[in-house]
Amino acid sequence: MINFIKNLFKKKEIVKEEVKLEDLFDWFSAKIKEEIKDINSEVKEETGQLKHELSGIKKNLSSLEDAKPDPKLKVLPKVKQTVDGHRANYIRRIKLFLGRVKFPDDIDYLNIPGCCKVIDEELDHIAKTTMKSFYATQHLYYKELEEVGKNLKNVSSAVGRIKKIFMDPRIREFGTVKKDIKEIEKGKDMAAEVGKEIDDGKKREKALEILKEQTDKKLIEVRGSEEYRNYNDLVEDEKELKDKKRLEESKLFNIFSPLDAALKKYERIAMDGRGQIAGYLAYPLKALLDDKELQILGILENVKKNIENGSIELKDKKKIKTLESIKRITKEELKSFIKEYKRINDEIEDIQGDLKSAERVVTEEKRLKDKLVRLGDDIRLADMKILTLKDKMKDMDLEKTRRDVVHSVRNLLDIELEIR
Repeated sequence: MINFIKNLFKKKEIVKEEVKLEDLFDWFSAKIKEEIKDINSEVKEETGQLKHELSGIKKNLSSLEDAKPDPKLKVLPKVKQTVDGHRANYIRRIKLFLGRVKFPDDIDYLNIPGCCKVIDEELDHIAKTTMKSFYATQHLYYKELEEVGKNLKNVSSAVGRIKKIFMDPRIREFGTVKKDIKEIEKGKDMAAEVGKEIDDGKKREKALEILKEQTDKKLIEVRGSEEYRNYNDLVEDEKELKDKKRLEESKLFNIFSPLDAALKKYERIAMDGRGQIAGYLAYPLKALLDDKELQILGILENVKKNIENGSIELKDKKKIKTLESIKRITKEELKSFIKEYKRINDEIEDIQGDLKSAERVVTEEKRLKDKLVRLGDDIRLADMKILTLKDKMKDMDLEKTRRDVVHSVRNLLDIELEIR
């Protein structure tokens, strides 16, 4: 401590020194070695005493746990049970204290004050939470309890003395400089690693962009191929034919829908052909395509006769409309419908066969489109990762930490430091 106090009042000239970053920690430790030699010795002594007392607590807790009441004392079982309960609670809380208290083996100018603070807080907590158990336990186990109490008091005293040593801001500054040097060393390695990750990310992004460009070019080629144009022409032809098919079906529906009421009534009085009539009522298109002999014409002739002779009763307007509809349905018209409908169906089937054969080009187009979407996502992710890494690099702010170290070294050691 005497050397330290002398150095406080000793004036030094500012000298310049260059130090490599990899040598900086050892260089700084060597520079302050003489100045803190007495302090280190004192801290080691006090921390040693502190650890000795903590070990003593464990030993004396064991004695307290195994202790038996003085045989001379006539203790009622109920009283002993109550006191033993308080003893167990006290021991449990002290063991929790020991589990929470950690003290570094090396002299760490930054961590030791923090450790002292934790111990102080834990001692205060013990004092508040074990008071009742302490006073109850001492009635039967005073001697053993007193030893634990002495240990705790000595721990508090040792912590107080250590804290006093570290009250000087200059001592804390030594720790801060060492911590900053370690951060610079770690940050340099991390910066190099992050820098490599950024470079690798840029290379990956570039490779993805090239692959995307190639895929886009390939997609344009596929879409410009004769095979692809033919496929799209087939799709359009199929759509056009399906529209025609729906139109034909609509025409047939319009032919037979006015006959529903008359056909239903005729179905009830017909001697035969009821199944066929039911088919035309349910699905006239299928019934007509299945009606090879066009028996529907005979059925409609019978419907007409039954309307005219009054066997099928319809309202006047409905009667006139139904008879007009029957008159319009001719053999030629039905044959023409069937022929046109089958032609359209055959063409649709042919086109669908051609489309199936040409599916390769559509599959290839879909594969390329999906690949472009994936590549676009990968490029965005790569770009986001690069931005995140750049932000991480900024957050390191190693230059500020270097300036802090240079500034502190000048104030502490009167050295104009240049870190290389």
